Amino acid sequence: MSNRNLLYAFSVALIFTLSSFLLPKYLKQTSKTLVSKTQTNPSKELTKVKAESLSSLKSANNLLEYPAVLKNDQVVKVFAKASGNVSKINFQLGEAVTSGELLVKVDDIGTNSAQSGAGIKNDQVVGGELLLKQAEESLKLAKKSYDNLKESSAKDLKILKIAKDQADAKGDKDGISIAKNQLKSAEEKTKTALSSAKTGKNLADLQYQNALLSLSGLEDLHLLKSPFSGTVTKKMISEGETVAPGQLLLEISDLEKSKVQFFVDEKEAQKIYIGMEIEVKNNDGKIVTGKITAVSPNADSETRRFLIEAKTQDDLIIPAETILSVSLSIPKISQDQNSYLIPLSAITISQNENFVFLLKDGKAVKTDVLIKNISGEKAEAEINANEDEQMIVEGNKIVSDGEEVEANF
Repeated sequence: MSNRNLLYAFSVALIFTLSSFLLPKYLKQTSKTLVSKTQTNPSKELTKVKAESLSSLKSANNLLEYPAVLKNDQVVKVFAKASGNVSKINFQLGEAVTSGELLVKVDDIGTNSAQSGAGIKNDQVVGGELLLKQAEESLKLAKKSYDNLKESSAKDLKILKIAKDQADAKGDKDGISIAKNQLKSAEEKTKTALSSAKTGKNLADLQYQNALLSLSGLEDLHLLKSPFSGTVTKKMISEGETVAPGQLLLEISDLEKSKVQFFVDEKEAQKIYIGMEIEVKNNDGKIVTGKITAVSPNADSETRRFLIEAKTQDDLIIPAETILSVSLSIPKISQDQNSYLIPLSAITISQNENFVFLLKDGKAVKTDVLIKNISGEKAEAEINANEDEQMIVEGNKIVSDGEEVEANF
């Protein structure tokens, strides 16, 4: 082999050896470098925002709040008629009471059942109360006996009628005759028994009324009864307390006559209608729902405001004239072409400019707005944009002009 060929073969072998050793090292190092660059320069995470179309911001529910007062056309105040110690209270705040029901018993100071005068008279009242209770129990038993007899008799007659129908279906003349006689006899007995039971019930009722009348005759200034049926909405006493004549003890209200009243301006009155839903907040923070029941067609002569009345869904167990708070949503529509009702949180308001961010091609684009008026949490503002464009309504405080963002709708 010539020297030239030998040199060529040696060179090829050297190159192959170097390639086998160095190339894997180079590739491995390059791979590490690429991984390192990828780890140290991750792709930037986009700011997440929420956007809405401007067309959806043409209308909004405007939440308004007004001071209100609870009115009631039928409230009775119960006062003490004599001085003494409150020995018995027969009601709780918020409890329904009936006309004539004993509410409060006031004993004379320093008297007891062994003494004369008011003490003996009070003992007579106690005896009258016992008779009334016994008469009431007798009336309950008589009513229950009558109802049970009526129910059982109806079942017995039903069974006999079924037996007669079965005999009719079989064509059994003897059976039909027997069934008819049994049914007729049972109807006569039932009629007699029910008449007797009804007489007993009426007699028990008469005895109860007499006991009630007798007790009424025994009552004096020390026993205070409910003047009408209603609900106790104010309680001013406790057992053992000493009271004086004319002292207010409690108030009873007819909750059916309760209503919430408040006043609104003329522009707002035009948008309020009967049946409109409201929320009423008590002074203890409790919230109940209700509906508008009346809208005055005329304004108050002094304030030029319109009276609105509402009824709550749940009864308010509070005294009449209690101050409340009423809130309701009044729909508002922006009529101007480039005006929108924008949440105040979506607007950046500064001394030099007011702006929002529109969403264009995945980027936040700063856009000036002209605020016309503010009502509640909404602002009516003019924007030089079309209704089909999108506005960033959440996340706008953490983005900058031209920044790419990730939006959801």
